[in-house]
Amino acid sequence: MKKLTSLALFICLSSVTPFASADLKSTPSKVEPSSETALEAEVSKPAHNFPIAEQLSTNALASQRNDYLAKRGWQLGRNQRSNDPNDAFYIGWGEASINASTNDISFADARIAAFEKALLAAKGQYAKEVITETMATTINENFRDERPVNAQELLKDNSAARSLLHKLQGLSDAALDALLEKLGENPEDYAHEAKQNIAKDIFTRRVTSKSLAKVAGFRTLVSFEDNHAVGVIVVHSHKLAEQAKSISQGSVVANNTDQKRGPSVLEQLSQQLPSESNYIFQHGLRVLNDEYGNPTLVAFSQSGVRATNHDSKFMLNSAIKAAKSSARSMAEGRIADFLNGTVALTSESTLESSDVASRVFGQDGERLEEASSIGKMMNEFIKQNSKMKLKGLNTLKTWTANHPETGHLITGEVLVWSPYTRDQVTNYAAKKRPSSNHGGDNLQKATNKLRSSADFNDDASF
Repeated sequence: MKKLTSLALFICLSSVTPFASADLKSTPSKVEPSSETALEAEVSKPAHNFPIAEQLSTNALASQRNDYLAKRGWQLGRNQRSNDPNDAFYIGWGEASINASTNDISFADARIAAFEKALLAAKGQYAKEVITETMATTINENFRDERPVNAQELLKDNSAARSLLHKLQGLSDAALDALLEKLGENPEDYAHEAKQNIAKDIFTRRVTSKSLAKVAGFRTLVSFEDNHAVGVIVVHSHKLAEQAKSISQGSVVANNTDQKRGPSVLEQLSQQLPSESNYIFQHGLRVLNDEYGNPTLVAFSQSGVRATNHDSKFMLNSAIKAAKSSARSMAEGRIADFLNGTVALTSESTLESSDVASRVFGQDGERLEEASSIGKMMNEFIKQNSKMKLKGLNTLKTWTANHPETGHLITGEVLVWSPYTRDQVTNYAAKKRPSSNHGGDNLQKATNKLRSSADFNDDASF
């Protein structure tokens, strides 16, 4: 039996060819996974569980912002051209998502809302930084025996602001009296136990009113957007603030119109915005010089036409009429907010007596609110204190165009106001063009290009 087994084993081994044997020795057998198994394993890798940075709209907007600033040698925050403090300027940034898909009929208006949110966030952030700087300066002046306060520390850590305000309550009676006198109050008007809270309340109100008064002249510099988000670069400087005050307070005298000094506002717009669709990506308010050198407020506004080719002609015409009315109101509001806002914000007494000061420091009076909340408070304050009536407000251009990627029909208006239009009440001829209905069936095929508003040199001279 053993002999038969050995013989069988010999025969089996002899039947294997040398090539096959060598192949078995050099390459061990391997079972290849199916294509479905391999794909499932690849997709299940941890790297595929997270958003890809390059595909985020916020990253694309930030990249455009950084390129824009780098080309000009600027940075977010404070910039300085010379040793002159009045030669400094602030560059800020705000962004917001577009809360509608490109297939949604409300997409066009959602873009506009996103710009407004981004602008409010940028405005509130600047106000917040000014408040912390003013607060740090004031505290350093009144607490010389303490460690100097850094404004950036206050901005990053609200607990720092809270601890500093607590110092007010820890002052001696004599120190509280001295502080109240510095704040313009008579210590004898208050009972001893009330002095601490009164000093804190007056201090925060005074800091807020002084700070917000410095926001006058704040304006849009350039904006970027794709189909998912909008970002806006803002600018503020001493020169812009003084210009805003002069325009708003009516102290600017219209220049002599006998001799032209440069291109008209319409010619400047035509050069920077050659087609109607370019106006779709132009938001906010700018200050340009007209052909006579008069500073001119230029308000860009737009509204989506909520209709498609499937709607009746009556419905389409009604939607266009409603969109034009909305765009007109928005443009008027931009100029009114600039003029009234500058006057209201520069009135420290009005600000101090309002509830804005207490709301800025939160419910406990010791914590600065978020930037977007501060921006909203400022807008509410401006609307509540709007007194100036607009005279000389004129339509420079009306336009209607389709969004180049989504096909949405959008109509808009450009309004202007200047000392010249105020004094002469000259009517500009509105340039109207018929609406175009093409592109309504291609909403689902929208591409996603990143667009930028025009960069006007006059507006950038700050």
